[in-house]
Amino acid sequence: MDEAKGLWVDELPNVLWSIRTTAKNSTGETPFLLAYGAEVVLPIEMCELTLRVMLYDENANWKMMKLALDFLPEVRGNAALRQQLYKIRMAREYNKKVSKRNSKDLIT
Repeated sequence: MDEAKGLWVDELPNVLWSIRTTAKNSTGETPFLLAYGAEVVLPIEMCELTLRVMLYDENANWKMMKLALDFLPEVRGNAALRQQLYKIRMAREYNKKVSKRNSKDLIT
């Protein structure tokens, strides 16, 4: 256990990267996409060439990025709606388990 002390600092960037690039249940999107309007390229895709990296064309990428930015408000709006629905479902599930009390029950 003593050998592992302080090693979390080295792992922190990887953990933060995974949080930013994982789609959330509440929004259905990744925080990276909602912030920057683009899908993230994972570091492993840069090391091990994938089809997406091999077929990369900078001019086409700029055109697609501009097009994606036009739709970004709609994507964010849909994510906000999904988040509201998620909160409603979570509250409904929570409230099923909560027993309702009458104020007369508190008076003895």
